[in-house]
Amino acid sequence: MTIYALRPVMGVFNNLVMYDQHVKQNSMASIVPDLASSWSWDEDSTRLTFKLHEGIKWHDGQPFTAKDVKCTWDLLQGKASDKLRINPRKAWYRNLDEVMTNGDFEVTFRLKRPQPAFLALLASGFSPVYPCHVSPRDMLRNCLPALKNAVCFSATWTLLPGRGLRPMRAARCFTGNAPKPRSSMRSSRASAAAI
Repeated sequence: MTIYALRPVMGVFNNLVMYDQHVKQNSMASIVPDLASSWSWDEDSTRLTFKLHEGIKWHDGQPFTAKDVKCTWDLLQGKASDKLRINPRKAWYRNLDEVMTNGDFEVTFRLKRPQPAFLALLASGFSPVYPCHVSPRDMLRNCLPALKNAVCFSATWTLLPGRGLRPMRAARCFTGNAPKPRSSMRSSRASAAAI
């Protein structure tokens, strides 16, 4: 899934962890559980283990398990038999050696070397967990019923001097009449803002 496919489904798929939506600025301290109930690093900071919530079901009633987490990152790394048509996030996970499951409700990300910001990468809106039982080819078609009442669009964005990144034109709506985009993002040139 590309950014144009991810943005509309951000409200449908969940992450293992996310940034607390009640905190004004994202930081490592504002990361909270989502599909994971807890997480911990090993002493070397190369293994990040998540305990997963039990009893979660996908939009079609299938259970969410550690297998979904593993196959999501296998897919993103190009290790799965299924492939994404376009995979711009593959480069994000170059330091990820492997994802290992320990039963249905625990998963460990093993890194090649320490990467303190890896948890922040997983908390971003662009790190959702996908249902393993749905092929990437069928992902949007099978998950669109969950978007039935949502207004989703991809937009043409432009950087306006002094005003940040602004949506200029909605390209396509999934359902109903979409309002004009009103969101905006401010860009930062500060190197501390980079993950």
